[in-house]
This record gives sequence, structure tokens and C-alpha cells, in this order.
Amino acid sequence: MITTNLNNINQINDSNFRSSLNREVNVTNAFYGEAKYACKTYDYKKAIIYSAITVETYINNIIDKIPNSEEFEMNSNGKYRSIFSKTKMLIRARYLTSKIEIIDLTNNMKNITDTRNDIMHGKLKSFELLKIKAVKSIESLDRILTNLFE
Repeated sequence: MITTNLNNINQINDSNFRSSLNREVNVTNAFYGEAKYACKTYDYKKAIIYSAITVETYINNIIDKIPNSEEFEMNSNGKYRSIFSKTKMLIRARYLTSKIEIIDLTNNMKNITDTRNDIMHGKLKSFELLKIKAVKSIESLDRILTNLFE
């Protein structure tokens, strides 16, 4: 017989709550695993979206560690930079190194972000090729993450 133990219910101590929030959680790895799992379980929309979240989290976490990192966020016109623009800047500034050519990096980034952008901006016309795009997104994510280094 399974029952709840109502005698042990109490309020969370404020200091424990704050310390648990301050613990570093590797969001990149969490979404990376979720993206791969979603693709294997035929949830192609989620695989595509989580692939983009993974690469954006990875790049933005690197930028967060850089002092005075505002230039990585916005250009001189005050417009937000794309994730690919941020990645190229990190490579040029030597915060990141890449074992793949810039054209290959460009194609892999497009495989991840283009379909995600279509989904998020209401431009997806059908689900016909979603499996192919999801698999391509995961493969590109693998290629990027195994070839970029902090």
C-alpha cells in the first residue's frame, strides 16, 4: 500500500531555495539530450526547436562569460545579432575555435535555424518534410558541437 506522508510536509527554507537556484545547470546539455530524444521519438517539431535552443544557449553562455560583451549582442545600428553572427564574432575574437570551415559552419547553422524560424514565424506550410529537416538539424547540431571549442 502506498500513501503520502503528510507529517513531513513543510515550507522550503529560503536559503536552501536560493542556493538551489544558484546551482549551475548545464542547459545546453539538457536541451541537446531533449532534441535527440525528440527526434528518436518522432517529435520532429520539438527536435527542431530544441536543436536551435541548444546552439543558441551554447553560444550565449560563452558570451555571458566575456567582460563587456554588449558588442556581441547588438550591432552598431542597435539591431540584435543573429546566432550565426555571434558565432563568427566569437571565432574572429578567438573565444571559440572551429575545426570546420566557415562555409560548413554556415550550412550547419542554417540547417538548425532556418526550419526553426519557419516554425516560429508561422511560415511552415506542411509537415511533409519535417522528419528530414529534423534529422538534418540534429546531424548539424552534432557537427557544430563536436567542432567548436571554447
